[in-house]
Amino acid sequence: MEFDGTHILVNTVKGRCKERNMRERPLVGLDMVDPDNPLHWLSVRGKIAEITEERAFEHVKKLAKKYTGNDLLPPSQPDEVLVIVKITPVL
Repeated sequence: MEFDGTHILVNTVKGRCKERNMRERPLVGLDMVDPDNPLHWLSVRGKIAEITEERAFEHVKKLAKKYTGNDLLPPSQPDEVLVIVKITPVL
């Protein structure tokens, strides 16, 4: 997950349950917990602004580097298509 200054960016695989649910129900909720202190958390509600395949592979590589410290990606299926879901936070 990442924030670009306007949208929260989530990377997933096209056709999986998460992606299908977000297409069908564009109002979403995200809950994030601080791994160092589970009593610290953030809850964000938002609306799907866009789901795009554009630059999704580059984005998942960037997230892998951010969260694991290396460029290695988990194995994927040859027919998987990555997508970036752009979420606009709402008040």
